Amino acid sequence: MPRTRYIRPGFFENEELAEQSHQTRLFFIGLWTLADREGYVEYRPKRLKRNIFPYENCDIDGMVVELVAIDKLEVVEIEGTKLLKVSKWHEHQN
Repeated sequence: MPRTRYIRPGFFENEELAEQSHQTRLFFIGLWTLADREGYVEYRPKRLKRNIFPYENCDIDGMVVELVAIDKLEVVEIEGTKLLKVSKWHEHQN
């Protein structure tokens, strides 16, 4: 279930994110609305596309790779389930 999350003004000034496409930045924000209280989201590309970009063509896996490369996401596996972990979750969300 989507949740209300905060976007701090510094998000728009982040130089690493500024180098990513608009779609990747919006995807990153969209992940926050789907993440649990610890910053985890199931890594299910089709479901993520449906929830964040239902009307657009996009490459979810490609955006994940971009965000992992700049340390904004981690891909982890817990008990056989592949998850995305938003880095520094508790510094930005409460």
